[in-house]
Parts: sequence; structure tokens; C-alpha cells
Amino acid sequence: VGSAEENAEPDYVIGVINESLGDLLTKAQEEADALAEVAAKKREEADAAETEAEEKAEQMDRLREQAQAVADDVQWQSMYERLRIWSKEQGHCNPRRNWKS
Repeated sequence: VGSAEENAEPDYVIGVINESLGDLLTKAQEEADALAEVAAKKREEADAAETEAEEKAEQMDRLREQAQAVADDVQWQSMYERLRIWSKEQGHCNPRRNWKS
């Protein structure tokens, strides 16, 4: 049987190891929490970027539609003007202007 001092030494070592393990677990948990916060912020940023991209895509679609409407209008005006010039060259008259009551 060993002395009280010899029997106390393994308990002391076990206590030190347990304390060190507890410290390591605490640090690991703190790092995991910090990483989880970073991941949550990155998800929020990604969601915001996705929302912004969708809004810009919708805006581009609206602008494309408006541009097409303007192009169609310009094309119709050009065709009308060419038809008016051709009609005048052919000697056609505008029935509204020459309407006799």
C-alpha cells in the first residue's frame, strides 16, 4: 500500500487532465459558436444578394419590354410615314380631307 502522498498524485493528475479537457471543450464550443455566427451572416448576405439579383432581373425584364414597345412604336411610325409618302407619290388623296358633305 502506498503512502497518502502517492495515492493523492493520480487524483491530482486526473483533476488537471479533467480541467484541461474542460478548457479545451469550452474553447472548442466558443469557436464553434463563432463559426456558426459567421455562417449565419454569410447566409444572410447570400440571401440578400439573391434577392437583389432577382430584383435586377425583373427590372431588366421591364426595361426590355419597354424598349421593345418603343422599338415597335418607332417601326410603326416609320412604316406609316413611308406609306404616307408613297401614297402621296401615287397621287392618292386622304378621303377625310376631301370629304364632300
